[in-house]
Amino acid sequence: VVSKNKSIFINIERSVKDVLKKTKMFTYKGNDLTVQACETLINYIYLNDVRGIGGKNILVLGSGNIGFKISQKLVESGGNVDMYRRNQKILDKTVFTINALLPKATMAKARKIKSLSLNLNKYDLIIGTTNGEPLINKEHIKKLKKELVIIDVGKGILKKEALDLAINKN
Repeated sequence: VVSKNKSIFINIERSVKDVLKKTKMFTYKGNDLTVQACETLINYIYLNDVRGIGGKNILVLGSGNIGFKISQKLVESGGNVDMYRRNQKILDKTVFTINALLPKATMAKARKIKSLSLNLNKYDLIIGTTNGEPLINKEHIKKLKKELVIIDVGKGILKKEALDLAINKN
């Protein structure tokens, strides 16, 4: 936020605290709420599975702030996470960072995929965190296993015809 009086950047949280003297304020970052909601949903989906997320094959489409954080949590929970991002240089750094920060006893790893294959049937879970460019088409949906769960936390990872087919396939 730019200050009215000066051409400098200010911290909005600090400005609000300066004004609201008697009110307790809790701050939340939207991306972190999204990550927490996604993690809660995934844990709920696998609640009756003794392994939980452990051993699941997961594809995360998009590895910006949200995709990175979700991937890190899932790998730490034992999920085998493949990550895809158009910018391969940033993806390399993202995958390296997740694996470098893992506790030594964690067997699961983050891996990168260079391109989105038409055959995605090895995945138990696909999470879309892209910026709005649909990546999954009708041909992908035709080859997915029935038990697959798709969570879209971004702005749309399914092309319209793919979404229609996915809904028809339940």
